[in-house]
Amino acid sequence: PADKIILELLEDIKPNQELNNRIKELVKKGYTIALDDFVYNSEWDTLIDLATIIKLDLTVTTLEENKALIDKLRDKNITFLAEKVETYQQFHEYKDIGCTLFQGYFFCKPERVSGKTIDTSSLARMRLISELNQPDITIDALEQIIKQHPKLTYNLLKYLNSGYFSFSKKPGTIKQCIIILGIEGMKSWSTILCLRNFSSKPAELRHMALIRAKFAELLAAKHKLADPASYFLMGILSTLDALTDATIENILKTMPLDKKIIDALLYQKGEMGQVLATVIKHESTTLSVDNINASSVYSEAYRWADKIMYSIT
Repeated sequence: PADKIILELLEDIKPNQELNNRIKELVKKGYTIALDDFVYNSEWDTLIDLATIIKLDLTVTTLEENKALIDKLRDKNITFLAEKVETYQQFHEYKDIGCTLFQGYFFCKPERVSGKTIDTSSLARMRLISELNQPDITIDALEQIIKQHPKLTYNLLKYLNSGYFSFSKKPGTIKQCIIILGIEGMKSWSTILCLRNFSSKPAELRHMALIRAKFAELLAAKHKLADPASYFLMGILSTLDALTDATIENILKTMPLDKKIIDALLYQKGEMGQVLATVIKHESTTLSVDNINASSVYSEAYRWADKIMYSIT
């Protein structure tokens, strides 16, 4: 449907009356228009009035130039997107001048602070994620781990009884939830809700963690690799350095994990490491990599993560 599609006009397009008329028709049909890598010129005025999103390429224009543009167009109903954001400083600077959408690899980078250690609450969350995802955990053991954390218990019962699920009989206990979802399903949903507690970081980082986890799981299933659910955990763990601002080496010291996951996270070794390398490389390119038709799988993971983020916020 048109209202779900954003049409992007590239920076090398030459505005003219024919183009303006065609874009007007598309806007009337419900399409959203974005102007890519935008540098202001008066010949774009008509298209600016038709656009909803203007994308600012930080490698093409300066902060001062972009601030002047945002100030100039402040009375128009325009959403500004900063792309190729590489540092937290850039993120904060562009947020301050009026950008509300951001693209960039900085979301996956930890913010290094000299001498910083992992704070107690983050450490507890990471250990909980590790405990939840033990490979041979039983229903009873999983139930006991969850019940030791009242906030997680409450959030799980609240969420699993929400409109997102359509269970014929609403679960009233953690054990009932595990029986309905299965052990792997319960581990995944518990991990997702643990992620929500890293609230000091941009929501987009948690969104990316979910995309990465689901993408890895789907790739493993597509290629018939053993235990796809463990790839979901690996994807989540691969973003913990950015979520906690600690090194991945220090994080792994606090978590008793399978050696395959550790090797994948530290060295991108083994089948898990190859999948993680594919996932990370795909985040910075629009092409499939390593002869894997990953684009459609990535799109599926993105849609899933979008739906989850919407339902848990």
